[in-house]
Amino acid sequence: MKKLLTILSSLGLIATSSLFVISCKNNISRSDKENKENTNSDQKIEKPKRPATEEEKNKLQAIFKQQENGFAAFHTYKDVLDQLLVDAKEQELSDLRLEDGVNENESLKEDKNSTGKNIIKLKLYGSSVTFTPKKVLNNEVETIYSSDKKKVTQIGYKKNSDTDVQINKIQETITEVPKHLPLKVNSLKDAFSESKISKVENLDLWDTKNIKNMSSVFENASNFNQDLSKWNTENVTDMSAMFKDAIKFNQPLNKWKVNNVKDMDDMFADAKEFNQDLDKWETSGLANINQMFWDATNFNENITTWDISKVKSLYNTFAGASSFNQNISNWDTSNVTTMGGAFSRAKAFSQNLSNWNVKKVTATKNFNKEIQNTFREGKIPKFTITITY
Repeated sequence: MKKLLTILSSLGLIATSSLFVISCKNNISRSDKENKENTNSDQKIEKPKRPATEEEKNKLQAIFKQQENGFAAFHTYKDVLDQLLVDAKEQELSDLRLEDGVNENESLKEDKNSTGKNIIKLKLYGSSVTFTPKKVLNNEVETIYSSDKKKVTQIGYKKNSDTDVQINKIQETITEVPKHLPLKVNSLKDAFSESKISKVENLDLWDTKNIKNMSSVFENASNFNQDLSKWNTENVTDMSAMFKDAIKFNQPLNKWKVNNVKDMDDMFADAKEFNQDLDKWETSGLANINQMFWDATNFNENITTWDISKVKSLYNTFAGASSFNQNISNWDTSNVTTMGGAFSRAKAFSQNLSNWNVKKVTATKNFNKEIQNTFREGKIPKFTITITY
C-alpha cells in the first residue's frame, strides 16, 4: 500500500511539473510574440510623402515671387517659413517645411544687391524646392507700391529695437493694402496718419494679434471711417492718439479686447463724429486717459463700468466733449492726482461727482471751466484745494 501511494505521488508530481513547463513555454511564447510586435511597431517607417504636383509647385513659385523682397537680415529661416505658410495655407498647400538638417534659427545674410546669398531649402510634400530671397536689407523691408501709386503690394517695416518692429508709414492716397500683415510687425504707429482715404481695401482683414502699439495709427486721417471691429487687440498696450483728429470716424469698437492697454491719451481727441458704445471694454490696465475725449463733441455713450483705479491723471479728459453727460459717479478715482480741465467746456455735463475720492488730487485748474453755473458746488468733487481759472 505504501509503495502504491509513493507511485501515485510521483505520478502527480510529474503531471504538475509538466503543466508548469507547458505554462512557462506558453508565457515565453506569448512574451516573445508581444516583444516582436512592439519591435515591429517601433521600427515602423513613415511612408514617403507624395511628390508635389506641377500645379502645386507653380502656386508656391507665385508665392515666392510675391515674397522675394519681403525679408530682412533680422529674419531667421523659421521666420521666412512661417511667413510663406500664411500664403501657402491660403492656397491649400498644407505641407511646406524646411528640409531635414536645415537650421531654423539661422538668420538671413544681408544682400542689398540681390546676389542670391540666401538659399533656403524647403520641402513641399515630398518634393525639394528652394526659395532665394532677392534684396535683403539689414534692418528694414522696403514698401513697394503699384505703378499707379494707389496700392501697396508689399508692406514695408523696420526694426527699431529687439522688441519694436514698426510698419512704414503708408502714403496718404493709398486705397488698397495686402490682406496679410507681416508676422514680424508689432507696431502700427503712424501707419495711416494723414490718410485722405475713407476706406482702405483689405485693411479690415489684417490679423493684428501680434500688435502691441497702435498709437497714432489714424491720427489726422480726416476722411477715414472704416469698420475695424474684427481687429485683434488683445496684446495692444498703447492706443494713444489712435483716432486723434480723425474727424469722420464713427465705427463700432466695443468688441475690442483692451484689458492690456495702458495708454489711451488723446485716443479720440477731436474725433468729432465718434459716438459708439464702449461699455464692454475691460479697462483695468488703464494708466493714462489724458485728453482722451478732448473736443469729441458728439460722444455721449455709456462708460460707467470702466475701471480707472490705476489712472493718475484726468487732465482734460472730457474737455470740450460738449455732448457728454454719462453718470460716472462710481469711478474709482482714488489714485488720481491731476484733474485739471477734466470737464472744461463740457457743456452738457451735470452729473453728481461729489462722492469721488479726491484725496490725492493736487491739480484742479480749469476743472469745470465755462460750466461753473451748471456743474458747481454740490456736484463737483470735494477738493481740498481751490479750483482756479
